[in-house]
Amino acid sequence: MNDAPRVLAVGDHFISSDVYVDALSDLEVSVTEIELHHSKKRQHEDQQVMEKSGPAAIEVSEGLVEAMRSHDLVVVHFAPVPKSVFADASEVGAVFVARTGVENVAMDAASSTRMPVFDVSGRDASGVA
Repeated sequence: MNDAPRVLAVGDHFISSDVYVDALSDLEVSVTEIELHHSKKRQHEDQQVMEKSGPAAIEVSEGLVEAMRSHDLVVVHFAPVPKSVFADASEVGAVFVARTGVENVAMDAASSTRMPVFDVSGRDASGVA
């Protein structure tokens, strides 16, 4: 039996799941990869909506939600992480966002369930300095 943490790596048009797999390769984890298959245009539109209104403002497939709920750790860039991911019986222990903002994560639900959400604060600090 493999007791390695189960990580779901959700790739998109900017950071593909294989980048996460490579970054996690030195750790004893079991990684499942999912790629968001929207067009770059749709991804950009969804980003704009989520940055203003959060992940509840866009459509999220039930398959993506269930995949997130059935892993110990979830790693995303712009993929939406709606409140249903944090509901009872979710196996998620933490969400990692590969950007400085967490507008794509239902932070109210994460907070109410005491679910840690990590971002990469300062990632673009040199770009805006």
